Amino acid sequence: MTRRELIDCIENNILLGNIVTIDSKIYKMLNWYVSEMNFSAILGSVCIDGIYVKKDTENKIHLTYYDRPDENVVLGNLIDVIDSFAFCSSDVKSISGNKVEKIGESTFTCSSLEEIDLPNLKDIGKNCFSFSKLKSATFNNIKVIPEHTFERTKLRSFRGDKVEVARLAAFWNCRYLSTIILPKAKYVHTLGLDLSHIDLQVPESCKIITF
Repeated sequence: MTRRELIDCIENNILLGNIVTIDSKIYKMLNWYVSEMNFSAILGSVCIDGIYVKKDTENKIHLTYYDRPDENVVLGNLIDVIDSFAFCSSDVKSISGNKVEKIGESTFTCSSLEEIDLPNLKDIGKNCFSFSKLKSATFNNIKVIPEHTFERTKLRSFRGDKVEVARLAAFWNCRYLSTIILPKAKYVHTLGLDLSHIDLQVPESCKIITF
């Protein structure tokens, strides 16, 4: 499916009956099983073979929920935003997407995610990858790493060429982490990190907060 075909599908409600509303079966099921789901995001979505998507007022296509057993997810040029909790507790191991520029809060929390390839990513929500199995990450365009982003992941190395701020407990209890490279960092909160075992590469002017 092309991006144009996907937009047409959303705009024309081709899969009428699968539109997510308060009264729909999928909404009630998710509300019962996942109490923390961002239901405002999934409402109005169109279901396409287990993938829930919708278009916002800026013509950005959101992936609001992924209800497929795939371990390797390839989004190509279709998706701009992955909403909060979309892959929470899922079995996904890898995800790629050339156009994804934003990921919401707790999107991959407690998932099996190990690898990401999202070169256009510019914004991520707090707890985005927490408690996942993510092993490494390189962000080329992100400036802020929010609170608890990588908490208790299996992260071994991290590089953020444009990261200016890593907020409270962004790398909390990452026991396997050995290298953090932040060449433009201005402020890094290292709460939960054993710095004696980590090669932290930041500018001399960077402010390190350890409490």
